[in-house]
Amino acid sequence: MKLTVPKKNKQVSQSPHKLGPFTTQIQQNYSSSFLHLLTSRRMRKGLPGLLVNLRDHTLGYDLCELSSLFSCQPKILSWWVAILFMIGSACFAGGSVMNLYLVEYFSVFVINTIYFIGSIFFTTAAYGQYLGAINADITNKAHVNNQSTPWMWFAWRLKNLGFLSSASQLLGTVLFNLSTFDAFYSSVSTMNEDILVWMPDMLGSILFLLSSFFAWLEIYHDHYIKALYSVSWWSVWINIFGSLFFQLSAFVSFISLSTTKILNEVLNLEYTLYGAVCFFIGAYLMLIEMNESTRPDTPPTQ
Repeated sequence: MKLTVPKKNKQVSQSPHKLGPFTTQIQQNYSSSFLHLLTSRRMRKGLPGLLVNLRDHTLGYDLCELSSLFSCQPKILSWWVAILFMIGSACFAGGSVMNLYLVEYFSVFVINTIYFIGSIFFTTAAYGQYLGAINADITNKAHVNNQSTPWMWFAWRLKNLGFLSSASQLLGTVLFNLSTFDAFYSSVSTMNEDILVWMPDMLGSILFLLSSFFAWLEIYHDHYIKALYSVSWWSVWINIFGSLFFQLSAFVSFISLSTTKILNEVLNLEYTLYGAVCFFIGAYLMLIEMNESTRPDTPPTQ
């Protein structure tokens, strides 16, 4: 995955914008009238940089001009990330609907299998997102300058909010793998079920919330992501709500040692369903986000 950098003029200077220790944007000289803006989110998703008019500090083209409501770009890693997240979310939503309304038609084993399959898709997508963050890193000068670098399968990028968001989500999905797999063992004691199923679910949900927080910080200083207007804004905030619903679901799924029953099974399933729907929509919006700024990376005629 490479970032397309304009080649009209040589980049003579770079001005990083930071949020604390984290680099969120880099402004590069482009011409006397325009600068080239790289953002952490767009860079790790394989999206081109933006051209900003220095005269009025507006984009050289409309950021939210969409060519379609669906993107088919299998050569770009973030496209696969979005598709895999959509499949995983659909599995969690389907398992919740089965449990809520169709439980007489499906066995517990089938429903648990749907959840577990969904968690595998979540983990695969999260790892793809992690790969994007370490191989298109705004804190790496070689990546910023579009230089060829070896592909990495594992790395630390602690000054990159996109990396922290991706790594947190990846670890959270692994915990969901454990939680959904351990759910197959229905013969364990109540305490063991809380340890094997509820605890990974709770910790995984906390990590999803942390991931959403880092993703929000990543766009916090981006003036071109407009509230209620930008696709990126909607994607981030819908995922925040999805993480909140998963966290609420984990809270009410604790099994009381005295009653050996879940605190509120109906709310547990409903919150899981709402969270899965949010994650599905958020992943779908990532496909639309890929269609933003699809014009050639050249300034308009002056």
